[in-house]
Amino acid sequence: MLKQSEEGNSIRLAEKFLELLAEKFDINYPRSELQTALDQIERKLLAEWAELYCEQSRSYVDDLLPIWEQIPETRFRELSFGNDRESVESIESVESDKSDDSAETLPAIQFGKGDQQINIEGRIDRIDVGYKDGQELFTVIDYKTGKIPSVKNEDISAGTSLQLALYAVAVMRLKLLGENATPWQVGYWGIKEKGYVAKFVRNSKKGPQQLAEETLAHWEEMLENVLPAMVQSIRQGEFPVYSTNEKCIERCPFNTICRVNQIRSLPPQLEKIWSFQKNIE
Repeated sequence: MLKQSEEGNSIRLAEKFLELLAEKFDINYPRSELQTALDQIERKLLAEWAELYCEQSRSYVDDLLPIWEQIPETRFRELSFGNDRESVESIESVESDKSDDSAETLPAIQFGKGDQQINIEGRIDRIDVGYKDGQELFTVIDYKTGKIPSVKNEDISAGTSLQLALYAVAVMRLKLLGENATPWQVGYWGIKEKGYVAKFVRNSKKGPQQLAEETLAHWEEMLENVLPAMVQSIRQGEFPVYSTNEKCIERCPFNTICRVNQIRSLPPQLEKIWSFQKNIE
């Protein structure tokens, strides 16, 4: 069990940010009256975000206090894979004693077989690591400055929300944390909302829940089928004029010229609405 007196990396980061913010804005640069006013507004906004982030971090750590054996360690930030120019810089650990020799180029993640094989690159905002019952666990976090999206497993098979699943699979395939690390959770961190929100797990009065053991294998299987099919559709110039939101045109100011609305008015036998699923073998 964690000690309440300890502080995590995220909390220290937020507090350090406030210090640097004050230091930055205390420097006197030549400014117009307008620029000075804009600086003051920006400073206030950033300070509010930093204080909110600090509160969110404390809440995030407190939720794990009864479960994990140590404070969550943010092992990676802005970790790129499949991009030679970016991955060298992002692979370095947050730990200050990590040597520069640890930097390396992370390969792209491959999905599909034969002519359908594709390479996927990406950037993971944050990976936290901890232990429970001696087992190394990791959490994949993606920051959101806007509203946190609602996602479910059906969105992965439909190809409409692949990010978190793809990142979790990438961590395992790249073996960033060794052979024995397992996913604890994946989720979004709403900067202007309530902080970290886990996805694909049920809410429980017992506290944070771990992803089901079969979840990652299920995601990997779906991505192996969905991603090559999506890429094939793009290469064939197939861009469906379609929205899953049946009410998307109700308050849209462009509903009179919207092609989604026009397609919906056509008879189904014209097959103007289709899915990339037809490309899945």
